Amino acid sequence: MNNKKNVESRNNYGFLFFIFVRNLKALLVVLIKFGIISIYINFMKFIIFLIIFNSGIVPVFGQRTLSGRIIGEDLEIPLEIYIYDNDSMLLGKTDFDGYFKISFPEKATKLFFRGINYEKTEIVVFEDCDYLEIILLNYHIYDFISSNKIDRLRKKRFNKLSEIRQKAIKEKLFNFKKICYNQEFKPIKSELDKH
Repeated sequence: MNNKKNVESRNNYGFLFFIFVRNLKALLVVLIKFGIISIYINFMKFIIFLIIFNSGIVPVFGQRTLSGRIIGEDLEIPLEIYIYDNDSMLLGKTDFDGYFKISFPEKATKLFFRGINYEKTEIVVFEDCDYLEIILLNYHIYDFISSNKIDRLRKKRFNKLSEIRQKAIKEKLFNFKKICYNQEFKPIKSELDKH
């Protein structure tokens, strides 16, 4: 039944387009007879300009392009890490080699990374940055440990990120020693204590 409606609507649109083209030809004949064709052509140029301007150029203003690579703390390449702006709008995802390329608002500075088997990560990107190399912490399940102990273990792993970066550079997974973003440790004790 749904397919039948789609076929009917396509047929209706085709018929409407046919009527539009037929009437457009008649309009052009009238305009040519009365010598108003130049006004019509200028009007159509203006309409085409507005369509092109609104569809392609406007979204580019105020956009910033970032590319980069993401790896895990064990130097593995994660599959499909999703990149969000302000923790809600999906900007893109990584490919099978951990690379990504995204566009996001120029004034935005925070990016969030989420993926299966990895902790949610938040970074603050510097203004002059256009390439990111990020290391994500693996998601661990801790049983029968207090929330304070869990945060201590997570903080210990977080503090090793600079060492892991050096290993990634040696193994040619990363290219740059300098990072152009800020990543802070976020304790999860309060979240764990709620449950």
